Amino acid sequence: MTSDPNILDKNTLRLRAENTLMAKEDAASSDRLSFEERRLTHELQVHQIELEMQNEELLQSNEKLTQHQEHLINIIKMTPAGYFRIDLKGRITTVNDAWLRMHGFDSADEIVGKHFSIMQVDNQSESALKHMAELQRGEAIPSGEFVSRRKDGSFGYHTFSAHPVVQFNNIVGFEWFIIDITHRKVAEEGLKKKNAELEQFLYTVSHDLCSPLVTVKTFMGYLEKDMAEDNQEHLTQDIQFIHSAADKMKLMLDELLALSRVGRIETQQVKVSHLEMLAEVLDVLAGIIKERKADIRLPDTDLMLFGDPLRLFQIWQNLIENAIKFSRDDSIPCIELGIQQMSGETVFSVKDNGIGIDPQYGNKIFGIFEKLNPKSPGAGMGLTIIQRFVDLCGGRIWVESDGNDKGSCFFFTLPNVVVKS
Repeated sequence: MTSDPNILDKNTLRLRAENTLMAKEDAASSDRLSFEERRLTHELQVHQIELEMQNEELLQSNEKLTQHQEHLINIIKMTPAGYFRIDLKGRITTVNDAWLRMHGFDSADEIVGKHFSIMQVDNQSESALKHMAELQRGEAIPSGEFVSRRKDGSFGYHTFSAHPVVQFNNIVGFEWFIIDITHRKVAEEGLKKKNAELEQFLYTVSHDLCSPLVTVKTFMGYLEKDMAEDNQEHLTQDIQFIHSAADKMKLMLDELLALSRVGRIETQQVKVSHLEMLAEVLDVLAGIIKERKADIRLPDTDLMLFGDPLRLFQIWQNLIENAIKFSRDDSIPCIELGIQQMSGETVFSVKDNGIGIDPQYGNKIFGIFEKLNPKSPGAGMGLTIIQRFVDLCGGRIWVESDGNDKGSCFFFTLPNVVVKS
């Protein structure tokens, strides 16, 4: 007999059946039967009542079990953790809504019946099989992290906990509970990248700031010597070198300060026409445009931008000014401002016919204090600041050039700024 407290034990069942039968027996009809017939009839009737009572108790227990199962199913369905079950052949039999959302599926019909390896990457299928073998041997209840492939082919990061599914003392499959940690992983990778950038930044700043300091210290020594010798010509040169080094250091510190403020100062976001903003940029650059007789060609189409107007203004001002500044001496600067759709995103461009850039320096020019021509004006941080602006707008910036004297084209995207029509 089952140990379920809701199921009657044998003695209680017998007693209840006897009482029920006694209430139903017809004394008159019993007198017409022999003792043995009455005894057999009595036993059969008691047994029938026992069976009826047992059946009723079993129906009640089954109903409670069904309710319990439905409750568990609802919990699994509503839990924010992903859940899926596979059979011993590795076929997916059950998934919950959270799992479908994590992997980009609309319906369980898209995945149920398929082998679990469909969502595995690299050699993780072998690892999963190893975990299932451990579970079958009762060695461990594995948990850990893994990478899965979503429906669209992208990857997601998860933690997992796996358990065997047991029916009638036999393992019939395995169930997995997973938690999506993709955002955490992406944030960790971003932090690693930022730390690496910070280390490079500190190294570059300390190295480049030392240069004018060394110049100042060196010519201070010459200054003392020339003062003692009353060498007026050398004194003038010494002071000039010291002034130049101090001016360079101030310029570098000013641009470092500007870089540090990027993204830290709250600014008002406004809606602005791209062409109207370009017209304002060209007004500010009118002097250098007229001096170099630059030919500026505007885009054929307009679109709306929503963001920090000063930050957006500086992106185009810097790129257009650089295009004019680094034009070839033997030609009139021709600068083409463009907008195009590439792979479903809006891409802006500033194309020139200038001195060009050796492709090997395509990424280097965005580094802090990087100047391909040491004699060019500025501290070499203009493109670094522009890259930070573009980053804050959720975009990216890159340059393409066929090499020296072949011109160059700067491309950039601003997905968080472009107003979709």
